[in-house]
Amino acid sequence: MRAGKLRWRVAFQRRTLTQDAAGATVPSWAPLATVWASVRTPGGFERLQPEIEAMRATLTHQVQVRVGSVTPRPSDRIVWNGRVLEIVSVADPDNHGVGYTLNCTEIVEP
Repeated sequence: MRAGKLRWRVAFQRRTLTQDAAGATVPSWAPLATVWASVRTPGGFERLQPEIEAMRATLTHQVQVRVGSVTPRPSDRIVWNGRVLEIVSVADPDNHGVGYTLNCTEIVEP
């Protein structure tokens, strides 16, 4: 992976459990790392969501990153330009633990 292709700043977030004011456990997202990345959007699709009687669009993204101290997990997410990308899979194409290819989805609200 060439460093010149990493043009976007993306922030990794990891899901954590915290307590709200009433003492109930609620999920939240904690910042993990901010790194340079390459982001491609190869496609997407729309489908009718019967429970809300509306169309919902889903975009697919392929994100390539170099990560030193953090290993991304499918349970993490990425924030890119104010957009939230859910990580679907993590691949280490070189098997060195330095660069990762992440397949992500983004739900686009109507």
